[in-house]
Amino acid sequence: MAEKYDTVEHRKNGEAAFRIREGKFKGIIYNYVNIKFPIYDEEGGMIDPEEAGKLPLRFNFDILSNPTDYTMEELGHDDEFGIILGDILLAELEEALDRDALKFNYENRNNNTEQSTLQ
Repeated sequence: MAEKYDTVEHRKNGEAAFRIREGKFKGIIYNYVNIKFPIYDEEGGMIDPEEAGKLPLRFNFDILSNPTDYTMEELGHDDEFGIILGDILLAELEEALDRDALKFNYENRNNNTEQSTLQ
């Protein structure tokens, strides 16, 4: 079961974020970045939908506020913290699916051959 949490808006940039309301990570505010569903296999082919449910959902997160004594590095390597964030993400995804409010980007980025312009 996911920790109790609130959806909040970041004061500085207005982004939607999540605040954990209880437990040892109480007060941490974060948002999700790069949420990835297991749609493509290692070679870029589509995964059988029956098999996709057995593969882990992948995501990164940004900590926006951390009133705890945990460092960013500790949080990034803490399995319990990762599980809590994963449970919250799944709860949010299930709610979005129930409201028919979830949008997918089906673009296959595994085969992008364009040169990066970042230096």
